[in-house]
Amino acid sequence: MSLCAVGLLGCPGELDHPEQFDQCRIVVERKLFGSAGDPNESKCGSAGCHNSKMPQGALDLVSPGVADRLLTSKSVCGGDAGAHVPLTAFILEKVKPNPTCGDAMPFGMTTGISAGEYDCLEKYIRGLTDGGM
Repeated sequence: MSLCAVGLLGCPGELDHPEQFDQCRIVVERKLFGSAGDPNESKCGSAGCHNSKMPQGALDLVSPGVADRLLTSKSVCGGDAGAHVPLTAFILEKVKPNPTCGDAMPFGMTTGISAGEYDCLEKYIRGLTDGGM
């Protein structure tokens, strides 16, 4: 009986406000983008990359409204063909080891992003496109 009780303590059940505990949003906005927290400690929003002052590829991942920019912007990669690719799809492609266009991101990092960070980025993007974030 006590073993069952201990097992149940490890599973809190459903949260009344799951949005307060959205770990993937924290990982993406702080660790990857830098839009929540210090951009210089992020993998993508640091100086010289996708910051708000001189964003590479005109992609600002730091200043407020990053979710709207991801939803409304198109890829600048691939000329006219790339202009029709939603940025939400393109960003997932760019963090893979061998993207179809340009260099893998984060640029200059030998390890890129971890599998857990990729999963969180994918969930974050899916949440944006499904209207859930």
